[in-house]
Amino acid sequence: WLAGNPLLLTIMCLIARERELPEERAEFYEQCLDVLVHQWELNNHLQMEDLAFLTVYRKKELLRQIAFKMQASPAGLQGNFIAEEELLQITQQWFEETYELNGKEAALTAQQMIEGLWQRNYVLCPRGPKLYGFLHRTFMEFLTATEYVRRFEKTEDFTLHELDAVFRSRGNDPAW
Repeated sequence: WLAGNPLLLTIMCLIARERELPEERAEFYEQCLDVLVHQWELNNHLQMEDLAFLTVYRKKELLRQIAFKMQASPAGLQGNFIAEEELLQITQQWFEETYELNGKEAALTAQQMIEGLWQRNYVLCPRGPKLYGFLHRTFMEFLTATEYVRRFEKTEDFTLHELDAVFRSRGNDPAW
């Protein structure tokens, strides 16, 4: 199934050239994202100077927040899209909070980041006029799941009771 998708097949080949493919699907998706948001730029000399300070960890942190917002949207299975304005807002706020950039600088950096995630990293793509989505829905689902894990393990604002509520309300939903 994974090898039937040209993007995932290409990434599988890139990973396999350097190391053995992971047996666990979650580890495979983690490595796919590493290739797309980091190795791809380095290997093809596509890294933008203005965004060179971003680590692969930080890029995936932002992508987790975007995916989490998209997956939790009321659109359900159709939720693999986000309005450009909302995407810019999430990204700008992330830059303001994570790197303490001022509003104007954060807005410009957010715009560059979104363009990069689409035109250089191929993680996001246009889904219509002023709409973006993940190129492969699996990345959105994986990033959402890892954001739930992070919130549960690393913060105190997501309790076992809240995690149980997510399983109860979404457990039979095919989009989850």
